[in-house]
Amino acid sequence: MHHVVIILLGIILLSSTLHYVHGFISCPTLPTATKDSRHYLLTPRPPPLPTPPLNDIDSDLLLTQSFASLTVRELKDLLRQHNEKVSGNKRELVARLGSILSCTKDDIPLEECSISDIQPIVIDNEEELNLLDAYNNMTLKELKNLLRQKGAKVSGKKAELVDRLIEIQVADTESPIDVIDEEWSILQPSISLDNQKLEHDTAREDDIELPCLSGLLFINKPAGYSTLPTKQQLDNPSQPPEYPCLSDSVKNWLYNNPDGRDRIKAAHKEEDKWWKFKLQSVSNDKRKLKKMQKRREKLKAKMDTFQPRPVHRLDIDTSGVVCIALTPYALRAANMLFERKSRIDFDNLDTQDESEIVQKQYVALVERGSEQIPQSGVIKHPIGKVWVEDHNEWACDVSGNGTLPFIRPNQDNASISFVPDTLREAVTFYQVDEAELNATRVLLRPKTGRGHQIRLHMASSGHPIVNDDMHGDVEEETLSDGRLCLHASNLSIGAWCLDTSRADDKFQSCRVSVKSSPPF
Repeated sequence: MHHVVIILLGIILLSSTLHYVHGFISCPTLPTATKDSRHYLLTPRPPPLPTPPLNDIDSDLLLTQSFASLTVRELKDLLRQHNEKVSGNKRELVARLGSILSCTKDDIPLEECSISDIQPIVIDNEEELNLLDAYNNMTLKELKNLLRQKGAKVSGKKAELVDRLIEIQVADTESPIDVIDEEWSILQPSISLDNQKLEHDTAREDDIELPCLSGLLFINKPAGYSTLPTKQQLDNPSQPPEYPCLSDSVKNWLYNNPDGRDRIKAAHKEEDKWWKFKLQSVSNDKRKLKKMQKRREKLKAKMDTFQPRPVHRLDIDTSGVVCIALTPYALRAANMLFERKSRIDFDNLDTQDESEIVQKQYVALVERGSEQIPQSGVIKHPIGKVWVEDHNEWACDVSGNGTLPFIRPNQDNASISFVPDTLREAVTFYQVDEAELNATRVLLRPKTGRGHQIRLHMASSGHPIVNDDMHGDVEEETLSDGRLCLHASNLSIGAWCLDTSRADDKFQSCRVSVKSSPPF
């Protein structure tokens, strides 16, 4: 029986199809990698290894190599067939499947086999033993904070968190990731003060929270950076990321560069002044004072675990302005402003409100199409997710009743439907800037912030963004070196600004505007 198992394991690496003893559970065959593999996370299988002589086969090693060649999704599918846990990183899933086959090979009933208990990492040097001891002495909260700093998942029991941290440390020591030159840059905002002092603007004071300007950092994101860690990075934190992460790179600068540390200190110091100013301004209203004091205490409690974080996202291929919050209050207030921006007043939709507290503008090159694009207009197609083969994709509803998803031109979507409860209203204003030889330059102002909104809206109108290989019909990438020609050029947001002309730390509402020139 043992030799039969070894022979079958040899066939695994040659055929790329798994057949297990006592069950013959077939592993799904991976499709060929697509042109843009980051969106589907599908990669071609490695070539089969040469088969060694039968007596030289290490069955445990062969098993590990076989499972390791699978994706996380395939490993989880196999575990589900055995009604086993599917949580954990890839190493844990491989170990769990190994336990299943070990039980099968030794003729142990699966119900009597302890599969869920993953064996700990084998530690064979003093440095790792010291790490293990240090991590075991930490609290669950401290371990999760370390994992967050490394962009890893924080779910699981304490032993799993310790295991995950050691795995990351070992990978960092043995396979260092090449440091990518930081191509992002800090953008300096321009500031204009409101005509009236904020204490007299009762409507805004009661209804809207504004972040402190010092708590916001504006970054010029290059194309090719993910705004936040990708799913691949979260699932496999020990593996080199496919794309550099803007959030991680900026945090590294803030924590390790003297200028970055000074920036965070200045944000905290100025925000403390703002809280004193705000509490003083409501000192005569006991209800408001108590409410503000309670909110301040809650936010102060988050300071020890808070990490700077982008307030909004840009697609990996999109470049331009990104706003990063440096304090818990700045993140809360800015998030509320961006959420408020996405509320749609259909009665006044055709007139853009220049007084909106958050205003975003993009520049794009779009294909000229078979028909000339109108000089200006508004696109109102709702956006949601559709299930295509084995993954979700963003699509917009061009029918108006949720029955006709649009993903890209010339694709038959008759059999595709929206995932329930994913459709959201989406509105984009556009204006032609100038017509160029092979494309048209347009200015776009999204009223809402849905996934791939601008790309889908322009593609569904017959004028996809140049080099958009997800929602366009790209045959030959000839313009702008093949990069997606979409750039977040302007961001304007309301904020509290310290009036430096006074000696009493008085704050005033202001409008902060940030601009970035497109690279095309």
